[in-house]
Amino acid sequence: MASQTQTDPGQRDSEAGQAVYSPLFLFFYDWYVLRLTSRMVWGCPASKLIGHYNRNVGARHLDVGVGTGYFLDRCEFQSAEPEIVLMDMNRNSLEHCAKRIARYAPELIVGDVLGDTGLEPGRFDSIGLNYLIHCLPSAVEGGKWKLFANLAPLLDPEGVLFGATVLCEDLELGLAQRKLMGAYQRKGIFSNQRDSLAKLEAGLEAHFDEVEVELSGVVGVFTARKPKSH
Repeated sequence: MASQTQTDPGQRDSEAGQAVYSPLFLFFYDWYVLRLTSRMVWGCPASKLIGHYNRNVGARHLDVGVGTGYFLDRCEFQSAEPEIVLMDMNRNSLEHCAKRIARYAPELIVGDVLGDTGLEPGRFDSIGLNYLIHCLPSAVEGGKWKLFANLAPLLDPEGVLFGATVLCEDLELGLAQRKLMGAYQRKGIFSNQRDSLAKLEAGLEAHFDEVEVELSGVVGVFTARKPKSH
């Protein structure tokens, strides 16, 4: 299980969104975030996202913003021995996920997706971004959507980028959604005040030829194929 560190001058801007992932929080994460909040508040059950992984995860996979590794542990890989790279700013998340999927001997990278990943172009068949984008800061040079510019070149020409993110702008939020999202935004855990379905779609279409985005509750579930050459 290899590990390396990528640093970037703008890395501090992303720290608030990932700082909550302490060992204690990770212990409760699956129950609280995926089994309770995702289904009951955001309106997107974890089973839907597992299905999304099963349809898209490839033999050479990069997972960015790994959480606890819940989906990697449960999804069906196309290969019995997939090559998995885990990338996250939080070492707690990386170590928790790596231990959970130790059978795959993942490579670990501590790094910020809004900076230079240091990964070679065309390396991956798939890239997963599950519940990451709503934590990324908007007030960075180029905006949070530049993550697609950073990740698209890492895909094989026939590769796929997929994931899910909690949206806010232009949606009619219920009371529980407003309360919880507002609390997360004030704490800096979420930075999605200006994230909309249209912006997500536009960000993807700037770097991929084939884009599918659907709304599940207040969650944008997306798939993007055929990265463009810039």
